[in-house]
Amino acid sequence: MRAGDERSPPAERQQAPQAERQQAPQAERQQAPQADDPPPPRYVIPDALSDVTLGADDAEAELRVEALTRTLQGDSQNDAVVDELVGLLSKLGRSMDLLALLSARLEDAPPDRREALLPKHRDVLLTLEHEARAEGRDAEAELFKMARDAS
Repeated sequence: MRAGDERSPPAERQQAPQAERQQAPQAERQQAPQADDPPPPRYVIPDALSDVTLGADDAEAELRVEALTRTLQGDSQNDAVVDELVGLLSKLGRSMDLLALLSARLEDAPPDRREALLPKHRDVLLTLEHEARAEGRDAEAELFKMARDAS
């Protein structure tokens, strides 16, 4: 090879950097995270409702619940989001919200997922039954008991 063969003509050397500079801003715009994009969540999937511990105060937990709810609305098949929501709603004492979430998930869940969700569903029904009895709402407590027995 001759030494001159390895070099580009001066015009090509000037065009290449200019083309790279034009492509770079486009690539940065495509790869740069949007201000609306939430950071990727760290999922903690509890085996039981009592296994979840909150590292944040209740206000932060409520914000996390709202963010997870929005995520779930966009990706309704995300079991990791559901599991984290189950834990947070339980720790926050939002039993009716928890019952609604679990009941909705159980409707369309495949058998293996139903197997994982049913104990949590029964736990929340038992919690609601105890709360209703403690507040003197025996008829409501019986409804929760009947639902738990049927699940």
